[in-house]
Amino acid sequence: MITTSSGRNYYTQEELNNAKTAINILVEELRQDFTKVAQELLNEADSRDWCDAYNEFVDKINSETKHLKLKYLKKQYEVKVKLEETREQYVYVTIEASSSEDAMELIDNWDYSDLQDHTNSYDWEVTDYDATTIRAESA
Repeated sequence: MITTSSGRNYYTQEELNNAKTAINILVEELRQDFTKVAQELLNEADSRDWCDAYNEFVDKINSETKHLKLKYLKKQYEVKVKLEETREQYVYVTIEASSSEDAMELIDNWDYSDLQDHTNSYDWEVTDYDATTIRAESA
């Protein structure tokens, strides 16, 4: 630190650079700690089958935090999709979502190419879907 004749203190460029480096290291360590705690919380919720309660908790916490967000516990849902052309056909699509409602919404927002990616029914047009949870196991 440099003190002028008027008594004002100034930091040297080296001191400022050292402080900036220390702050960057602290921020990264805090991010790593948050990530570790978030992952352990997610693992514990999954092992105790707390999906719905955990996701409600995540909604609350994420609405109150600005920079770091918890991840939702996702499960795989098999969604029954009705395809029509000259006849009806049903296919089951496995999708990862945080709830059956989210699975239905994801499929509802798909376009034809998304369905083609998940089925071999290239000649079919989706005219309706029935998003019934067939299986919901942790991913």
